[in-house]
Amino acid sequence: MVAARRRVAHTAQVGEVRTKQSDRPAIARGPLLGAIVLTPILLLAGCGSSGQPQPSTTSTAAPSSTASESASAGGSTTTVQGTVTAGVENGCVVLVDASGAVVANLQGWDLRAHPFSSQVEVTGTFEPDLMTTCQQGTPFEVTAVVSR
Repeated sequence: MVAARRRVAHTAQVGEVRTKQSDRPAIARGPLLGAIVLTPILLLAGCGSSGQPQPSTTSTAAPSSTASESASAGGSTTTVQGTVTAGVENGCVVLVDASGAVVANLQGWDLRAHPFSSQVEVTGTFEPDLMTTCQQGTPFEVTAVVSR
């Protein structure tokens, strides 16, 4: 009977608002719960990937009809002709054929010896697995250059 009176004494009177810890919303119980709920949502929103590989937008042109190839011990040595041109990215040098197509992304190029607009015949090896930031042409490791 005493316990019943105590419960009655703890109930709110008309107009008085009382809340217990269990009456509060779950999110108000602490920032940890909010972090647990929001973290996976933010991580998933940041991914933005379908999981499928995206096709590359890098365009590569085959060597022009003036290219000649000969087998060597280290792979296939190729000779291509064209005009030395600045690539779309800073520091990139490409070789362009007469039609304006990019023939090669020249690696190891010396602009002092053969500046932009130089007409050249370049011998070397295409390196399709070499990663560059140039976004144009297949990387071409230059071994010899002849001005035309």
